[in-house]
Amino acid sequence: AIRDIIKGAGVVYVGLFLELLIAFVAQVLAAQYLSVSGFGGLTTGTALLDIGSIVAGLGLAAGLTRFLPRIEHEQKRSLVTTAVGISLANSILIGGLVTLGAPLIATEIFGDPSVTVSIQIFGAAIPFSALLNVGIGGIRGEKESLYQVYVKNISQPLIRFFLVIVAVVFGLDQAGIAGAYALPYVVTSVLALFFLYRTLPETPFHLDVDLTERVARYSIPLTASGVAGFVYRSVDIFLILYFLDSSAVGVYGVAYAAVGFMQMFSTAFNFLGAPVASELEHGGDIEEVMSVFRPVARWLVVGSACAFVPLGIFSTEFISLIYGSGYATGGLALAVLALGYGAQNVLSVNNQILQGLGRSRILAFNSVLAASVNLVLNILFIPRFGIVGAAAATSVSFVLRDG
Repeated sequence: AIRDIIKGAGVVYVGLFLELLIAFVAQVLAAQYLSVSGFGGLTTGTALLDIGSIVAGLGLAAGLTRFLPRIEHEQKRSLVTTAVGISLANSILIGGLVTLGAPLIATEIFGDPSVTVSIQIFGAAIPFSALLNVGIGGIRGEKESLYQVYVKNISQPLIRFFLVIVAVVFGLDQAGIAGAYALPYVVTSVLALFFLYRTLPETPFHLDVDLTERVARYSIPLTASGVAGFVYRSVDIFLILYFLDSSAVGVYGVAYAAVGFMQMFSTAFNFLGAPVASELEHGGDIEEVMSVFRPVARWLVVGSACAFVPLGIFSTEFISLIYGSGYATGGLALAVLALGYGAQNVLSVNNQILQGLGRSRILAFNSVLAASVNLVLNILFIPRFGIVGAAAATSVSFVLRDG
């Protein structure tokens, strides 16, 4: 089991590094090309895409991750097809509502009409993002690390990078950059589903009502976890826009993106964590599950400590060097976020164990509790401390949820 996790982590780690590097360069280009306010609009749109795809997916991506390693081979294709159909129908409805209601959302909710075009473009991308999540969830369940790398870590950032270059060369405005970020979801969602179906046995479709019901009972509570996860990851974007302005969102956005390098350690190790835990628990050996994850947690301590040096200690210098002096005020926020992400890196293994053991209600409770605290702290801190307050609220919620 440890060998499976390390093998999967090694493949995913290489892919994540490539993804973050390519995406990082594309983001730097976008941040330097757009105004700080325009980059804030782009950040708002991507956050809205995130929450839309979470709600549309109904937690079915996590359901596939848990159940595909446990069920009979002849049941797999039918289960995946059912999950894809449900996600598609739900996401088309939600994406259509967001796209059509973009002017109202931008003006009445955020009080900033300049973000309308980003909301429209990313709203239209919600169905593709939801299908991408379902596809990746199934690929995780099948323990095919290479397919995850091909789709999520290489294809998506490369297409985005190419389109951002095109937008910059042709002098396109915020809409062009937003399209460069949204269009890759169309291509990668198709790729993810193609690779997923390649791993499944060729069997006729048969709706297994009992299995579908069990997957739904497990998955739907994780929708609450996903929404709550969005709250403590991204609701601060919307609250900064509401309390401050889109320029502050732009500065906070680059700090948040920079700290993403720290998360690749836990993301790599956790990619196969839940399906491996599910497989071991299905065999009746829960103590074996715990013994697998103890060394993983120790390795994550080392990786997080090393990453904290440039991102936490030299945060202002890092942002100024990479993004320019216009974003230097995000240095302290980056340092605070680096602390929170370092703790989250190590403690996140607990979530993979709980997911593998089927404790979706506990996960949902932890996430909702952390999200509630995050929302309250953001409302209290942002008007008083600005983006540093938002960073503190996020870090506290990470430690609360995973601890």
